[in-house]
Amino acid sequence: MSSFTMVYYHIPEDYDDPEQPNAFGIPKSIEEITLTDIKKAFPVEGSYHFRFKTSHNKAIIWMDLSHEDCKVPLYMNRIITKVTRISWESQPQHSPKRQDSFNQQIPRQEPFSQQIPQKPVQPQSPPPKVSPSLNIFEPEPASQHVNRKPNEAQFDFLFPS
Repeated sequence: MSSFTMVYYHIPEDYDDPEQPNAFGIPKSIEEITLTDIKKAFPVEGSYHFRFKTSHNKAIIWMDLSHEDCKVPLYMNRIITKVTRISWESQPQHSPKRQDSFNQQIPRQEPFSQQIPQKPVQPQSPPPKVSPSLNIFEPEPASQHVNRKPNEAQFDFLFPS
């Protein structure tokens, strides 16, 4: 008799609903499945990081596995994983240590703004000088208060002399 296990997953970046997960099957019993099995059978192209739902001391947690040959943890006798996309391209199965891949240099790409030809910027002339006008929202400059009497009504600034 052959065994078959369903693996339930969602990808938050793709707006998958964790309450209605996607699923794929692995032709192994649930106790034998490792992280390598999950990665090989995962149906979506690209490179991914897998976190597995499990419980610990009556708390629900998402667990990262440190080795490819680790058996995946279960939650309520199911394999449930939250998947984060690392890259749209698939990585080779037997890649060097994970830390080494982080140290590789990424080819530099020019910023988007440098890829599009830009119109030359024309220097702007200063704004034209405007003759003085009545501004009822700003008080008069201090130089216009010199000839005023101290007790003169404050509403006089509304009516220029």
